Amino acid sequence: MGHGVAAALHTMHLSSLWTRYSQLLTDPVKFAAAVNDELSRVVQDESFATGVCGVIDARNKLVRFVGAGGPPILVYHADGQVEHLEASGLPFGILEDAPYEIVSSELAQRDRLLLFSDGAFEIHNAEGQMLGVEGLIRILETLGYPGSGIQANLLEQELLRYSNDIRLTDDVTFIEVQVK
Repeated sequence: MGHGVAAALHTMHLSSLWTRYSQLLTDPVKFAAAVNDELSRVVQDESFATGVCGVIDARNKLVRFVGAGGPPILVYHADGQVEHLEASGLPFGILEDAPYEIVSSELAQRDRLLLFSDGAFEIHNAEGQMLGVEGLIRILETLGYPGSGIQANLLEQELLRYSNDIRLTDDVTFIEVQVK
């Protein structure tokens, strides 16, 4: 959605869509389709929104989600392996009746799901090279993740160091879920 007043207004609209269609969240495909279709009809400029919507079934240790142009979900398995869960759906608001497909993955005890915004890896260094998801994973590993948890201050410092800038140009959001 971008930045500034227009982005703030679009974010408010997305919040209202969340409220309006939240009863559909048990079926991520229906939720994504409803949000996308309304956003496609309402937004008349070049705006769109990326995201992930899904359900974590803690009892059965299963995650089911739909992607809308967002980054992959990373699964840090207890054995140390990192799995990328990718979903190929279009960003919300680009095309009415866009297809969305469910992605499912089984989880194990002590696995961690890591979700993050594009601002966490679409960072360019002085040579114009983008950090990328693999670069973000390397930074997290140097900070001791997942064993140490997310150390927000240290992570921000490392992202700024990579960018060689005094502030990040986009929002950075992380959500971590640990399977018990």
